[in-house]
Amino acid sequence: GVAFIPAYLFLALTQSKAPLLGPMRLLFQLYMFGVIGVYFVWCWRHGGQTLPMKTWNMRIESGTGQILSRSRAWWRYTLAWASLLPALALYAVWQPWWPLAPGWPLALTLLPLLWPLIDRDAHPPGYGWLRSQRPFTSDAHQPGP
Repeated sequence: GVAFIPAYLFLALTQSKAPLLGPMRLLFQLYMFGVIGVYFVWCWRHGGQTLPMKTWNMRIESGTGQILSRSRAWWRYTLAWASLLPALALYAVWQPWWPLAPGWPLALTLLPLLWPLIDRDAHPPGYGWLRSQRPFTSDAHQPGP
């Protein structure tokens, strides 16, 4: 839904056929970057969650617990994409030496970006930008007798 319908409309209205070459490819990529950005910004501004975030019971909010501003949401979306640039550069360096399994270097470079989703102590509920809707419980935070 989020990407298929806008992509279909773009290809139909421009009467393009796969594979896209030259400037049409760049135009399509920029268009899809914007379409997906609108999805994320709209979801973050209306409830603070995308559909996958609802599954994991996570919300994005400002440091004061408010809904993100539109400009802050766009910056967050843009910087999220920019954060992949070091991983892609590392992949470009590793790929010639690892021809049998070219996906492994990329997976290894993306692991640190996924770790906060695995380690609940990395972002406790009071952290601000990634807050679980479930209460944070730990033996260290329980009141004593």
